[in-house]
Amino acid sequence: MVALIPLAAPMGGAEAATTAGGMQLWVSRYQGPWPGVDTGEDVAVSSDGARVFVTGYSAGASGDPDWATLAYDGATGATLWAARFNGQADDIDAATALAISPDDSLVFVTGHTETQDTGQDYLTMAYDAASGGVRWVKRYNGTGSLYQVPSTIAVSPDGTKLFVTGYSIGSNDSNYATLAYDSTTGTPLWARHYDGPGHGPDQPYGLGVSPDGSTVFVTGLSDFGPGERGDFVTLGYDVATGRRDWISRYDGPASGDDFAYSLAVMPDGSSVFVTGTSQDASGLTDYGTVAINAKRGAPFWVRRFDGSAGLTDYPTTVGISPDGLLVFVTGFSTVVDGTYDVVTLAYDATTGSTVWARRFNGPANGSDLPEDLAVSLDGSAVYVAGVTDVAGGDHDYLTLCYDAVTGEPLGVRRYDGPGDSADRALAVAVSDQDVYVTGYSTGGDADLDYATVAYAI
Repeated sequence: MVALIPLAAPMGGAEAATTAGGMQLWVSRYQGPWPGVDTGEDVAVSSDGARVFVTGYSAGASGDPDWATLAYDGATGATLWAARFNGQADDIDAATALAISPDDSLVFVTGHTETQDTGQDYLTMAYDAASGGVRWVKRYNGTGSLYQVPSTIAVSPDGTKLFVTGYSIGSNDSNYATLAYDSTTGTPLWARHYDGPGHGPDQPYGLGVSPDGSTVFVTGLSDFGPGERGDFVTLGYDVATGRRDWISRYDGPASGDDFAYSLAVMPDGSSVFVTGTSQDASGLTDYGTVAINAKRGAPFWVRRFDGSAGLTDYPTTVGISPDGLLVFVTGFSTVVDGTYDVVTLAYDATTGSTVWARRFNGPANGSDLPEDLAVSLDGSAVYVAGVTDVAGGDHDYLTLCYDAVTGEPLGVRRYDGPGDSADRALAVAVSDQDVYVTGYSTGGDADLDYATVAYAI
């Protein structure tokens, strides 16, 4: 477990944190060959901790972004390889998510690419994890749709299949678009769209696969027609055929806008947990977290969180302990002065009862916002990564650590880049030895770079 300095107290107690120090192992920064914005969107680590992979977008020769995917040595942060992709339109190309095959041999990246004739497509690539060589590349343009926006990616537990989900915008509105590929060859296996009964915006953001590899789960927001607003909609698809086995809908008590953003699957495959924003009677949003039976799609508990100020509360990520006993949700909660604090909750996975809740307010007393959450492999700690305001109006990476069982705050880490300006962590990953965060950070030339930071467990 990370030996971090004390930080926030339980909800309702003293909330300020002191400045962190020590335990940082390395920082690796990436600035592309052209000046501009470089942003690390996602990070993953191989099962043995030997390699860390980061993907995102990086300024290209035209001024528009290209994909950039990098591999680092997990122990030293040394760059092992870097691969860039510039699409045929020499326009906007942005990677959004990555995943690693269970045997650590392949790295899969998905994102979108502009085209000269079809607008914007999904693009999915497989790289050799050791060399960075491209194994295969696949585009997806739906059924003549104008824009395809992929959100996330997952690999089947046996490593044979790859799944991508996002939304497809055609002549009317957006639909869920979920794809399956053969992970070795890139051969498309099936593609499924979901258009809700309201035929309005349908946009998925969360994706997961059952541990036995039989079902892929997708969640997001869906329009349910006249008189309705957006609802959480979670789908279960048969992995082999793409057949939709069930659909689960959550409409909050105010029948307002309910948007699901993150999904996690119970380690034994029995349940799926979804979190997102859900409007209350006042029109403001609360955390909404739903537990769903993975075989039938039936919800068996729902929990909502409304912060002490009764204002906007916005969850970003859900995770599960390796033993399946606890469900963790992180997000931000508005305080009375209009700033935001990080609020992280632990629920009993069976009953939904709240086990602990922790609030973090940084020393600048400004806004603190989480972007991602990860649970240590031994289940002892929960890590939250995001951004914190600092004195002078600048922003630093923020990494929080909590005891997973008790919620005891174990510490905080901040990273301030050489530009001493805007720094924001967007993703976090863990190995059995280290914690890795990535995002964007202002360099000495005032441009934004990838910055990946490793901390010891």
